[in-house]
Amino acid sequence: MVKINKNEYKLILIDSNVISEIIYNGNVDRPAFFNYVIENQGVICFTFYNVLEIKNGYEERWDNFLEIFSLYPCAILKPFWSITFDEIEMFNNKTSNIYPIFNHFSILGKDESYHFKKWIEEVLELAKSSLMYEQNLFRNTIEYFNSRRELSEIRVRKEFYKKMKIDRLDSVLLREINANRLHKSNDFQSIKIMYQSFFHRYKNLRRDLRISDINDIAINAVVPYVDIIITEKYQSQVLKEMKLQDIKSFRISDFFTGKVYPII
Repeated sequence: MVKINKNEYKLILIDSNVISEIIYNGNVDRPAFFNYVIENQGVICFTFYNVLEIKNGYEERWDNFLEIFSLYPCAILKPFWSITFDEIEMFNNKTSNIYPIFNHFSILGKDESYHFKKWIEEVLELAKSSLMYEQNLFRNTIEYFNSRRELSEIRVRKEFYKKMKIDRLDSVLLREINANRLHKSNDFQSIKIMYQSFFHRYKNLRRDLRISDINDIAINAVVPYVDIIITEKYQSQVLKEMKLQDIKSFRISDFFTGKVYPII
């Protein structure tokens, strides 16, 4: 849980598939779902990667996203590199905990100009250069691994850190990687879960990796710092196989109309 404006909330992370179900496909009863979140002292969270997937898709879905999410409190979470930097700060004993929220939106704005559309445009503008860099990074990563599908796990781990520039973020990380301790360390949970998620796809998917796969992997960086994640079937299965402590993972189908919502 985190404090927002002095109140504690459970962070409920939803991915692009969940957003599509809410704003377009119609399998989720929107008022019932958001009321359920509010009643459980939760706040809906998503990432920049989810926003980009919606924005770069069908225009109608983007308009629906802006209209529907302007009605409810929500938060956008930090990108993977920012979470990693926070872990470095904590590792160096400069902070005692990690605050995963980049910015949050409240419907209780100061005036009529405070609207979700304006808010999301402002946060996207703040992250513009970062998102361009990351998307190029993701493309380079998938192109490399799609042409090399028979690497050993040790080699995959090494190349993943290299291609995602993780070993260049800080000298502490570089030392951890060289000591071959990073993957086993609990100090950098974001990197550990990102790699595990990547290797699961590299090993088991019988198709080329896609940008959407790397988006899901980057989203996982923040998973250790939320309370609940609601996602599509494959992503949910991967997270459950990781046996993450104190983090509940659900499929979006658990929230379809007519279902009894799970206890959170």
